[in-house]
Order: sequence, then C-alpha cells, then structure tokens
Amino acid sequence: MSFLRTLLTYGLLLGLLLGLYTTAMWLTRLDTTYLAAGQYLDMAISLLPIGGIAAAIHRQRRQGHLSGLGRVALAIGVMALAETLYRPYLHLYHTVINPTWFSAVLALKQTELVAAGRSAAAVATELARLQASQARQTGMFHGFWLSALVFPGMVALLTWPLLRNRPSNSHPAPHTDPPQRKIPSG
Repeated sequence: MSFLRTLLTYGLLLGLLLGLYTTAMWLTRLDTTYLAAGQYLDMAISLLPIGGIAAAIHRQRRQGHLSGLGRVALAIGVMALAETLYRPYLHLYHTVINPTWFSAVLALKQTELVAAGRSAAAVATELARLQASQARQTGMFHGFWLSALVFPGMVALLTWPLLRNRPSNSHPAPHTDPPQRKIPSG
C-alpha cells in the first residue's frame, strides 16, 4: 500500500469511527442522561486516534522502510484528514443534533461539587468558568491544529520504540553448511 493510500485509508476510517462514537454516545444517552458513566468512555476514546495512527505507521512500515520524517508526516496526515471529516460532524452534533449536551455537563459538575461540600459561591464560580471556557471553544475548527499536528506528532515519536523499522526477513541469508572438521589419518 502506498504512503498516500495508507494515509487516506486510515484517515477516513478514523474520522468515520470518531463520528460513529459520537453518535453512539448520543443514542445511548451516555453524553447526557448517563454522563456520570459516559465521561469515562470520553477519556478512553483518546485511545482510538492513538491506535489509528499506530496502525497506519505499522502498515506503512511493513511495506518498507519508514523514515522518522515519514512517520511524523503519516501520523499528521492521518489525523488531519480524520479531524477534517470529524469536526464538521461534531459541530453539527453540538448545534443541531444535541444542542443541550453542555447543560448535562454543567449539571453533573454541579452535583459533584455540591457532593464534595463546596460552597454555593464556589460552585457558581466553577460553573461560570466552565461556561466561559465552552464559549471560547465554540467554532467548527477550534483546536484543529493542536489535534492535527501536535497530538499525532507526539504519538509518532512515542511509538517509535515499539514500531521501529526492523530488518526484513524477506531475503534470508543463503544457507551454508558448517565447515567440516578434518580427521587426521594415521
């Protein structure tokens, strides 16, 4: 599989899987009604891009030598394509499909803070901080460059010891018989 074909295959697959994950979270109500459990899946889903990038690197490496620069370029390309597909869907999800999702996040945080014994003023301050943070992060491609450049670059470098180029066994050394020991006559 060529470099470009690997990039396109894994980038499209990763973008599609991220969209399917978001849809599954909505259909199961793990992002609203059952957010207390769903928040752990949101943490675990970060393994999906790591796995997708590692799989693309592994696939390309099996085809031949993959340089360090090629490894980083493949990781960034896969994630940039995945993000380009996923971000518009995520924006549609947040604004049309489930526009009240952040209310569930705030309600869960309020419940956690009250259960921890925080004062009403401290709870109000924290909820206001979360709302302000959410308002700053609106926009279809907010955080795109961080997700598409920094994260995959780090994954490419951190997986290097695990997915490094190894000598190929496709051309084993020719078989030679061990030298015969001469037995002295006499």
